[in-house]
Amino acid sequence: MQKGIFSNNMSKTISVNEAISKGHRMVTYPVYVIMFGIMGLSVFLQKKLCFSFSLMALSFLSSFIFAWLYWSIVITKWRIWAFYNVDNMYELHNKAVSGMLIWERGSFFEKTEIRTKKDKKKLKKIGLRITESNFFNL
Repeated sequence: MQKGIFSNNMSKTISVNEAISKGHRMVTYPVYVIMFGIMGLSVFLQKKLCFSFSLMALSFLSSFIFAWLYWSIVITKWRIWAFYNVDNMYELHNKAVSGMLIWERGSFFEKTEIRTKKDKKKLKKIGLRITESNFFNL
C-alpha cells in the first residue's frame, strides 16, 4: 500500500472533477513551472551573462525534456491513484483526455509514460476493474 498523496483509500471515492483538479495540481502546473522556469532562467542568464544563442536554444530544449520527464513519471502515479479512487472510470478517462491531462489509449504519447513493474501490475488490476464495469461498452 502506498503512502502520501498517492495513497489508495478504497473506502472513500472522490468525484471525477476532484480527481482532475488534483491531477492538474500534481502534474500540469508543475510541468508549466519546470518549462517556463528553465526558459525564464535562461533568458535572465542570457541577459546577465551574455549566453550564446546555441546555449539559449539548448536550455529551451532542456526545459521541454525535463518537463516531459516529470510528466512521464508523475502522470502514472496520478493515473493509478485516480482510477482507484473514482467510481466512474469512463467519465474520468474522457475528462482527463479532454482536459489534456492524459493522452488517448494507445497513442504514442501515452507510451512515453514511465511505469515501474509495480505500476504495471496496478494498472493491470485497474484494467480488470474497468473491464468488469463494462468500461468499453458505455
